[in-house]
Amino acid sequence: MGRGEEGDSTRQRQWVEVQFSEGCYDLIDIAETIKIAMKRNGHNDDAVKISANTDTLKSVLEIQDDFQVDFRARNSISSILGF
Repeated sequence: MGRGEEGDSTRQRQWVEVQFSEGCYDLIDIAETIKIAMKRNGHNDDAVKISANTDTLKSVLEIQDDFQVDFRARNSISSILGF
């Protein structure tokens, strides 16, 4: 997850790597792990939220305007979440 640094004309990104231990997770566990990682790195812990849409059976990822999520990383959870 990356965020552009304010005041920097090159808009460099500061990436926060979120790692999950092996095992099974529900969306609540994934959301909590993301919140902990964001807070640990000095970011608002609500900057990236994940929840379920029970009507479509899909996960919903809400991202504040100045953040990005890169699912290209090795062993990304994108396939588990359906992204």
